[in-house]
Amino acid sequence: MDGSFAQTKRGVAMEGVLKQHSVASPAEVLRSIAAGFTRTERLVLMLRYTEELTVKEIAAVLELAQAEVEKILVRVRSHVAKRLRKKKRS
Repeated sequence: MDGSFAQTKRGVAMEGVLKQHSVASPAEVLRSIAAGFTRTERLVLMLRYTEELTVKEIAAVLELAQAEVEKILVRVRSHVAKRLRKKKRS
């Protein structure tokens, strides 16, 4: 999972969802959704998607295990997808 998220099927899907449901930039959408996350979750999310750091780089910056960064990314991606689906229905 060290490669670009955008190169994965989930990454392509997430970027597509962000583009479809917003006139704001993907970074702006993520910032608004991330307001309910913990500080660490927000940092991981922003480092990954606005700074485009790899999982390995994020782990080094935040002094976390790579596995922990990956778990956080799975959790926040799931939350973001749910929020976007909910927003779409509104």
